Amino acid sequence: MPGLWFQKGERGESTLPPQEPEQRWHFDVWVPHDEGERRLEAVLAAGGRLVSDAEAPSFWVVEDADGNRSCICTPLDRG
Repeated sequence: MPGLWFQKGERGESTLPPQEPEQRWHFDVWVPHDEGERRLEAVLAAGGRLVSDAEAPSFWVVEDADGNRSCICTPLDRG
């Protein structure tokens, strides 16, 4: 079972495009390193979109159809 992490939304400190309305929480799902891309494909197949893969394979930022962002996180490349 994947690990879950909730983090408070960052106001004005993100390098990602701003959201309207601003999201008050951010949901991270931690998966084994060999599951990250498969989970990303599942999000996209379900109608979500990739917001950023700049930190992959550490994490991918995704957004659901309603604009709620979350991250698919793995333990890879975490200096």
